[in-house]
Amino acid sequence: MTNSRQLGHYTLEPVLVEIAGAIEWLESLAQQHGWSQRTQYGLTLSADEALTNIVSYGFGEGVPVEPILLTCSSMGEEVILRIEDAGAAFDPTRQTPAELDALLASLEDAVAGGHGLRLMLHFLSGLDYQRAQGRNVLTLRILAQS
Repeated sequence: MTNSRQLGHYTLEPVLVEIAGAIEWLESLAQQHGWSQRTQYGLTLSADEALTNIVSYGFGEGVPVEPILLTCSSMGEEVILRIEDAGAAFDPTRQTPAELDALLASLEDAVAGGHGLRLMLHFLSGLDYQRAQGRNVLTLRILAQS
């Protein structure tokens, strides 16, 4: 089994404007470690989607607002991003991506939203979720292509 190598940690407050800093951090890691454009794009797009949903829907009334923790590592040919938050329990792996018909409709009939999971699954080699000690732990895996 290949050992995991830690690449970095990032903490952000669950506020939409904070997400840009997390994306810049990931882009910096991509530059440092020579990830391909596709790897960088796929991971930052997926992280942006996940973080936007966590911040937008995870912290309603009665839910403690605590920082979101990001940990990036590599294992073999994969880059792994772990996103941990104290928001309401939500397992995106149990959701069904929006129907493609909505994407293919005319612009007047197209349904906005609901396609982030489909995009994430397109780019990622794996998406895992667990609820541990009252926290969501979402793990995004993507092949580090050169």
